[in-house]
Amino acid sequence: MAQLALEEARTRVLARPRNLEFLLRRRTAFLRKHLRKDDRVLEVGAGLGFVELYLDGVRLTATDVHQGPWLHTAADAMQLPFRAQAFDAVVCLNVLHHLSHPREGIREMIRVLRPGGLLLVTEPHASVVMRMALRFTGHEYVDPRVDPFGSASCQTAGDPRVNGNNAVGDLLFTNRDRFQRAFPQLRVEAYRLVECLAFLNSGGVGFEAPCIPLPQIALEWTGALDDWLVRFPALFPLCHEVVLRKAVA
Repeated sequence: MAQLALEEARTRVLARPRNLEFLLRRRTAFLRKHLRKDDRVLEVGAGLGFVELYLDGVRLTATDVHQGPWLHTAADAMQLPFRAQAFDAVVCLNVLHHLSHPREGIREMIRVLRPGGLLLVTEPHASVVMRMALRFTGHEYVDPRVDPFGSASCQTAGDPRVNGNNAVGDLLFTNRDRFQRAFPQLRVEAYRLVECLAFLNSGGVGFEAPCIPLPQIALEWTGALDDWLVRFPALFPLCHEVVLRKAVA
């Protein structure tokens, strides 16, 4: 997105229409659960900066590859300009599938994370519903032929700043043994598949999409339905939610 488009999208997020507010609060719930007061937190790929709206009491450093007055600094996720072990936690929400080399991004996040610290990640899951949504919007794509553990680029179409390969999360997190071999400093502390209707009817995060405005009670019902739908991993859930802890030694 161009800077003007980013600023317009940021204004919309700040306005927080009810459907979008519901989604973002659910999306950031696991951050609030695992982060503690006064934690030094790095957000990689902060985008529109909505995470800071839902975190209280942490010392957040928000970065993205683009500039933005709501960001602390512009930074390439694969070459982070921070010293080793500088942060208690790293937040990386729906970013890895935009990187040409996700392996290098994860290694950089490990480097700046203190021993015992947390890496909190979400990534798209290429379920049937996700593939249908991508086909309908033309926003991103799925190419499972890539290897996010290897040295070749995982971006096979378009500009990685605005497009993303939604196969990357599945390839990283569904082969637990290979992930452990690639990143022995990390162990999976929690993992689940999340989101479906709450996202599809949110009106969009980084772009505006049609939605049906719902009262709060109906949104709560939507969330409860999502909690049931994600029991069918091949069909409905749209996102991996992963909590990783860096080894102490």
